[in-house]
Amino acid sequence: MAGVSWLLGLRAVTLVLLAAALFFLAQIVLFAIVRRGLDHFAFVSQLACVAFSLAGVLVLGGPAGSGGLLFFGLVGPLYALAFPSRRRAAIVFGLYVASLAAGVLLDGQIPWASPLPPAANAISFAVFSAYVSGFVFAALFYFVRERDIAVAKLREADEKISRLLAAPAESSENLAGWAKAIARDIAGSFGTRRIGIWEIRDRELVELVDAGLPAPSLDEIHKALVTDGRCLEGPPGSTIFPVTGSSGELHGALVVERDGGSWTQSGRNLVSGFAHQLGSALDMKHLHARLAATDSRRALSRQEMHEQGVATLQICPRCGRCFDHRSEVCAVDGVRLDAPYLLPFRLLNRYRLSRSLGFGGMGMVLAAWDEKLDREIAVKLIRPEHFNNTDLRLRFEREARTVAQIQHPGVISLYDSGELDDGTAFLVMERLVGADLAHQLRLYGRGTPSQVAALVRQGAAALGAAHRAGVIHRDVKPQNVFLVSDPQAFRVKLLDFGLARSLAVEHGLTQTGVMVGTPAYMSPEQVNGEMLDARTDVYSFAVVCYEALTGVSVAARGDLGKVMISVLNDEPPPPSSIVSGLPTEVDQAFASALAKDRARRLKSIELWSSSFVDSLERVEPGPGIRGWSPVTAAAGSEVDSEETLSQPMGSGFPDS
Repeated sequence: MAGVSWLLGLRAVTLVLLAAALFFLAQIVLFAIVRRGLDHFAFVSQLACVAFSLAGVLVLGGPAGSGGLLFFGLVGPLYALAFPSRRRAAIVFGLYVASLAAGVLLDGQIPWASPLPPAANAISFAVFSAYVSGFVFAALFYFVRERDIAVAKLREADEKISRLLAAPAESSENLAGWAKAIARDIAGSFGTRRIGIWEIRDRELVELVDAGLPAPSLDEIHKALVTDGRCLEGPPGSTIFPVTGSSGELHGALVVERDGGSWTQSGRNLVSGFAHQLGSALDMKHLHARLAATDSRRALSRQEMHEQGVATLQICPRCGRCFDHRSEVCAVDGVRLDAPYLLPFRLLNRYRLSRSLGFGGMGMVLAAWDEKLDREIAVKLIRPEHFNNTDLRLRFEREARTVAQIQHPGVISLYDSGELDDGTAFLVMERLVGADLAHQLRLYGRGTPSQVAALVRQGAAALGAAHRAGVIHRDVKPQNVFLVSDPQAFRVKLLDFGLARSLAVEHGLTQTGVMVGTPAYMSPEQVNGEMLDARTDVYSFAVVCYEALTGVSVAARGDLGKVMISVLNDEPPPPSSIVSGLPTEVDQAFASALAKDRARRLKSIELWSSSFVDSLERVEPGPGIRGWSPVTAAAGSEVDSEETLSQPMGSGFPDS
């Protein structure tokens, strides 16, 4: 009897394995035959795996006696991942778990169930466990291999594109050939077949690479620009990608024909990267065209100036000395001269340019000699291309008017302003010899109490004069507080009224919700974008003086968000907790000026200064506090002129 039972069990196991093999073979045959509608067939096949597993569980008397057929249902969700579809795999896996639950609930309640003998059941379990484990290993091996292949292809394509981009002659002189080479490398990879490229010229599409694809319309390109993923499904089997420059300007479009309707995320990413690189290449092409046109106009203008007897400016790139166009090399160090700007050597036939003090992103600052009044002055030049922005021109003109309104020895003097024939704007201002407060703090740390008292008294007087003229500075910071050479100690000059605004409303310029200034020195109401009054300068100047006295910043350092949160919430410690010997009126004055609620601040900055400055002046410096060095021409020569120019409308002119 035992032998018969064993034979029956073995036959049952054989039949179960044969049924599984036939089922799996049928899946492979159907998979090979069905070409269209494969996705729907696959879903039915995945459900069949679960159904086959459930049928085996019910026929063989529940999960424990199923001979391992319950594991066969796991093939369904794994199969779903192959397409890939995490959502479908989750659905199929949920159905598989439900089938197991059904088998458990119906265990022992199915009259026709025929459990396998224990030995046969164990053998069958082992076989199916090995089968499913092998399937899982093979599936994972396949997916990892495909992923590695995809990554390798993507890296190879990126390397090819990088090599092509590294050839400037190819991209600048033959953009169409450059783009065609990249498109050829991408085509046939990651589900792409052909790539057509169009450039927008004068609001019309011009074919850059002919791939035999229909051109998109401008409306379709603009629609793709605002679509999630920055691409739009075009005609059947194609996708439209807009090509934009670094500033977002629309330059053209790519049309990608997909391979048999398939489209991978890697393919999307690669084509998107190509569109971005092509946009940068078109940016360079347009920039080169503009520069060539500018150089041509400049050469013509220079020739006309020379024919009219106007000497043009040349600068020594080593020492910064200025010469007219008749010189070829510097008379001092023998270096060949350069002409970075088309400027007359004598500005307005009055200001003879003598030396470059520094270049910046907006223009340059030069020392010059006023031949009419026989004095040294400084000239600040703003390049004409920056005045394409109307707001910036208004800002420049406003600075000139603002500085001219304020007649005070603590505010830098403006002598003249104007515009050259090519649109270059200029300010003629007094030449300052010395260093700004930021420079002194960086080199020497905090000042002595008497030095800070002089800073408070003179700076408050200058700001008070500006407030009486109806102007708030709005950008008081150490870089805009200049310490001018003086035989006694120093004289304070306030710079950069480019951010200043009349206390009266200026239509088109005064807006709430606009944050302008340097965050670490802003008032809380300035950070919040509220309407401002003179008390914002009281706060900012108090921040500068607090740092000058204690060597500690009021606001936390870090990224913009951290600084702004600190300005709005952090209360600085009393100065007396950092500098010993300070009287209580100093703490009270700073607590008032640095109040988050401006209603607690004094409206008059001069009244604030007078409340404590005499007491501060009498405080002896602590041990080890050397204070700031006397500001001399030598000290001023250490100032980085580029730093001053980083503020586009800055008025500081450190000595070179």
